[in-house]
Amino acid sequence: MNGCFILGLDGHGPEIFEEVLEFAVEHHLVDVQITVLTDFPGPPLYDRLQREGRIIEDIRLGLWSLFDVNFELGDFSPRF
Repeated sequence: MNGCFILGLDGHGPEIFEEVLEFAVEHHLVDVQITVLTDFPGPPLYDRLQREGRIIEDIRLGLWSLFDVNFELGDFSPRF
C-alpha cells in the first residue's frame, strides 16, 4: 500500500514528521511519498499567502516543485 502526504499546512509543526512515520508503520505502508504544500500562482491558497505576506520569493518558477518551501510556515521555519 502506498501513502501520499502533503506537509506544511497551517497547524503542522515539527511533530508532523513523527506522526507520518507512526502512521506509515501502523498501516504497513510499503511506499511513502511526501511533498510540501506548494503555493502555485492562481488558486486561493496563493492569494491568501500573498495577502498575509508569507510568500518568500514571488514568481520564481523553480520553487514550485512540490519539494521546495516558498512560504513562511505557521509553526516552524521552512529552513530547518
